[in-house]
Amino acid sequence: VLILDKPRFESRFLSRSLSRDERFAVTAIFLGAGGPSDAAAELPATREAWNRFDAVVLGAIDPLAIPESAAAALVEAAANDGVGIVWSLDASSDPEAIAVSPLGRLLPFRGVARRPPFTERCGIRLAGAGEEAAWLAVADDASVSREAWRTMPSVYALLRPTVVRPTARVMATCTSVEAVAGAGGPTTPFILVDQASDSRIVAFLAETW
Repeated sequence: VLILDKPRFESRFLSRSLSRDERFAVTAIFLGAGGPSDAAAELPATREAWNRFDAVVLGAIDPLAIPESAAAALVEAAANDGVGIVWSLDASSDPEAIAVSPLGRLLPFRGVARRPPFTERCGIRLAGAGEEAAWLAVADDASVSREAWRTMPSVYALLRPTVVRPTARVMATCTSVEAVAGAGGPTTPFILVDQASDSRIVAFLAETW
């Protein structure tokens, strides 16, 4: 697993958690903001080099921090060789900038309604596709699993896609818990799964900490 992110708690936590499990070999590269940096020299530069990894976690990075040729090679490795992609975005992420970069082919949605961070707490609800996905099951019984997700702590909806790609499936949603009791609040995707040729793409669109 290769983790590409700016220095932040989420990716350090993920890196340390996976590193404790002998099934995972973890490489973490933290990229600064504002374009290419010294850390970019550590990035895989070719499709073959990206293929060393089974999955690449793309965090809240500036797409310009990855050299264009390296980003294009990652897209080719994902589309043709099945390298898995995980997007872990936050309020500082700029999906519009990602969409027009080489990485845009790996983004399962287009456009986003900007919201100030940490203003709307949301409860997690599994969608139909999420209930059928074994990797999201937290219990053998579907109803028990659904209830377990429903009672999980709330998250903050930060990115609200305006267009989800036709090939993408919504696995879980965020439903506002700030609404008046008994009233329905806004709902937005929380976990999206898409396919780019041979690659599976998973995107998390809410702040979970």
